[in-house]
Amino acid sequence: MLKDLGAIERPSVTESEKEFYTPAEMREMLVAVRRELLPQLVLCAYAGPRKAESGRVDWGQVKLDRGFVELKGRQSKVGQRRLAPLTGLAADWLRPAVRENGPIAHYQHADKFNAAVSEDVNRVRLKQNLKPDFRWKNNGLRDSLISYRVAAIKNVPQVALEAGNSPVMIQRHYLEVVSEEEAKEYFGIAPPTTPK
Repeated sequence: MLKDLGAIERPSVTESEKEFYTPAEMREMLVAVRRELLPQLVLCAYAGPRKAESGRVDWGQVKLDRGFVELKGRQSKVGQRRLAPLTGLAADWLRPAVRENGPIAHYQHADKFNAAVSEDVNRVRLKQNLKPDFRWKNNGLRDSLISYRVAAIKNVPQVALEAGNSPVMIQRHYLEVVSEEEAKEYFGIAPPTTPK
């Protein structure tokens, strides 16, 4: 009977290609989104929580003065607490919206957030007489953060710790997919000097 098991075809698992946003696309999103979506966008793009995790973060967990977001074990996919650094100019983007407590996410459901960001970007494109063809990239914000962070600090174990991932996964999917120059541009996106 056991020899018959060899005849069973094993399913093949195809790993999806990681998608990330260019610095130009990230700048476009940050400038285009409505005020209530900006904190969650910044959190996802510059601290890298997973989609579901970002909807569970409270302002009390954002430590602007210390430069990180505390993701509690009950909020994390893997059930472990982690401190996700606020990279780039995230604190500058978040400071005008910061509150003592309350949810960061305007939409708890990731699909609603994704659709709203896409809608905002395409609305701005239409106003600028551009083709409204902005496309949401599945896990694009997290994939962007990890890709650019690896390029910027060149420390796979550190990025793995920050992202709540394994060094093997970081090396396999995110190493050398963007350049150090692109990382500098991504992390250097500053808020506009005039408020929305």
